[in-house]
Amino acid sequence: MRDLFLSYARGDDEPFVWRLYHDLTRDGFTVWFDRVDMPNRALTFLQEIRDAVDRCQRLGAVIGPQALASPYVQAEWQHARRFAKGVVALLRLGDYDLIPKDLAQFHAVDFRESRPYPEALAELERVLAEPLAPLGEFLTEVPSLPPHFLERAPDLTRLSELVLADVQRPVAVTAAGQTTGLQGMGGLGKTVRPRPWPGPRIPAGPSRTAFSG
Repeated sequence: MRDLFLSYARGDDEPFVWRLYHDLTRDGFTVWFDRVDMPNRALTFLQEIRDAVDRCQRLGAVIGPQALASPYVQAEWQHARRFAKGVVALLRLGDYDLIPKDLAQFHAVDFRESRPYPEALAELERVLAEPLAPLGEFLTEVPSLPPHFLERAPDLTRLSELVLADVQRPVAVTAAGQTTGLQGMGGLGKTVRPRPWPGPRIPAGPSRTAFSG
């Protein structure tokens, strides 16, 4: 697993991101940088990005006007937050009030030209060297499966692919909420999620799922 995913907009200050990438790798950190590491595996651009975020411990969000306006950059921050990745804002251009609300609650490193770059780099490396806090434990006990439970893994896999299509095979970035409907006869277990669940956990967010029957 890599230490850091660099999230930025090329229109802000790409030379700065190149310098940061070289300095961090020189000092022993493993960094994912799209100019160096973007693969071509017949996957969508957004899926490659999300897979890369998943393989990193933290995401460094380089803050600038173009990054704030880019839906692709916002999707990177949101995916990292959704899957409990450490996010550190790197303020490169503008003031602190430009940092989005969902990132403003975290520590931000001042990389603006008014501050000496070596000083800011040392602060970032100190942050990256600290271990991430572990996730908390479940507060409730997950019930056991029924004694005569019949597992239908192919059907559940297909259902999870349909419901989680935006996570597994994204085709667009949108802030609009989504609603998914599941219809069937009463008593079929539409509201029951058996374990082990074959697909990824449904993330919290604006999406809603409706059950009917």
